[in-house]
Amino acid sequence: MKRLGTIDEALDAIYSFVDYSMTHVQTTDAAVFSLAKIRELMTRLGNPQETFRSIHVAGTKGKGSVCALMSSELSSYGYKVGFYSSPHLIDFNERFQINGKMIGNGRLLELINRVLAVIDDGFRPSTFDLMTAIAFCWFAEERVDFAVVETGLGGRLDSTNVVNPILTVITSISMDHTAFLGDTIEAIAGEKAGILKAGVPAVVAPEHPDALKTILTRAKAIGAPVVNVRETYGFQRVADDVHGQDVLFWRRVDQAVFNRWLDSAADEFSPARFHLNLVGLYQVLNAATAAAGLIRLKADGYLPDAGLSFNGFAGAEWPGRFEVMRLDGERTVVLDGAHNPDSAEKLTVAVNRYFGVRRIGFVVGFSEDKNAAAMIETFGAVGAVFIATRSTHPRAADPAEIAAQVRVNGRPVSVCETLEGALAEMRRMTDVEVFIVTGSLFVAGGMRSLLLGREL
Repeated sequence: MKRLGTIDEALDAIYSFVDYSMTHVQTTDAAVFSLAKIRELMTRLGNPQETFRSIHVAGTKGKGSVCALMSSELSSYGYKVGFYSSPHLIDFNERFQINGKMIGNGRLLELINRVLAVIDDGFRPSTFDLMTAIAFCWFAEERVDFAVVETGLGGRLDSTNVVNPILTVITSISMDHTAFLGDTIEAIAGEKAGILKAGVPAVVAPEHPDALKTILTRAKAIGAPVVNVRETYGFQRVADDVHGQDVLFWRRVDQAVFNRWLDSAADEFSPARFHLNLVGLYQVLNAATAAAGLIRLKADGYLPDAGLSFNGFAGAEWPGRFEVMRLDGERTVVLDGAHNPDSAEKLTVAVNRYFGVRRIGFVVGFSEDKNAAAMIETFGAVGAVFIATRSTHPRAADPAEIAAQVRVNGRPVSVCETLEGALAEMRRMTDVEVFIVTGSLFVAGGMRSLLLGREL
C-alpha cells in the first residue's frame, strides 16, 4: 500500500479492512474467526509479541478494569508498562497506552504505515488484527517491561491470543456475544479459557460455578496452575462513596487471625488495604483479582522481593465505568457501559446505594444483539424516567423499539434519535436529579464526548 501522510488517512485505511465489531450479527458467521491471519501478520512483522513479557486478560466483564489496575500498580514500581485495550470511548489512540499515556498521532501514523506495508492484495487481515499488530509493534519498539493485553472478543480465537504470556487472567464471565461465543455459560467460559497456556499460571476471578468448572477442567487438561481468587483470598469493602472505596485484602489461610484482628486490631497481623477510584462492589472483585495476579507475578520472580504496596491501584482510571460527571456543572451524570443483564444488575445495585433517594433518569441505548428487555426491567427498579437513544455505531438498536420495551415496564420514556438530542432532553428534564447513561460503551463514550464539549 502507498504510504499515508495523515492520521485521518491512516485510520480510514485501518477501517477499510473487515471490522467485525461493526458488522450486524446476522451477516457474520462465527466460522470466519481464526488465528491464521494474525499469525501470518505477526510473522511478516518479525513477531514483535515475542519480545516482551505479557499478561493476557479475558472475561465478559471486568477485564478492562483488571488491566487498568495491574498496569497502574506495575507502573508505580517504575516499570515501563504497555496496555492494549478495546474499544475506545472517544479517541482511537486510547487503545494504546504506555504508563497511562496514549500514543501520539505521529507515532501512531508511523506504526500504521509500518503494519500496512506488509499487506498485499492476497492477504487481508481484519481491522482488529491490524490494531493488535500496531500495539505489539509499539510495545516492542519501546521495549516495555510488561504488556497488559486485554482480549477483544472471547479468547480462544481472539487476535491477541498470539502472545506467549507469563500470566493469564480470567475475569467475571456472564452471557454476552452469544452469536459468536455460544449460548451457554459453559460455552462462553470455554472460549475465554482458550487463552490458558500449558505451564503458565492462571488467575481466575470469582465465577459462576459452571463457568469455573469449565475453566478448571481446561486448566487441568493442559497443565496450567490456577489461582482461584475466591478460595485463596478474602476481600472486604470497608468504606465507599460515589468517588471511590477502600478495600481490605488477606489470604484465606489467615482467616482466623484476620477475624481476631477485626475484633481487636491486634498488632501481630494487618491485612493489605488499598484505595480504589473505581466505584461499585464489582470493582472490589476486580481489584482482588488484580491483586492476586500481582502476587503471583512476585512469587514467580517477576517483581522485586519487597512487599507489594497496591498503592498504584489508587491511580487506576477506567472511563465509562460508573464515571461521575456533571451536566452543566450542576446535576450528576453517571456514565457506565453496562451492556448485559449481569452488568445491569450490578450497576443498579450501585445506583441504588449511592443515589437511591433521588429522582433518577436512565438514558439508554443498546446494540441490536443485546438483551435490552432484561436490562430495561432491571433499570426500571430504580429509574423514574427514561430516554431511549442510539450511538453512531452501525449495530445500534432502534430507539423506538427500546422505548416500546420501556413502556412495557410502565415507565415514561422520551425517544431521541441522536445522543445530541438525548443531551438536550436531559437538560429539559429539570426534575431529574441524577442521570445514568448506559446500555453500551458506545453510548457512554458518545455522551462523555458531548459533556466534554466535543462533537461526535
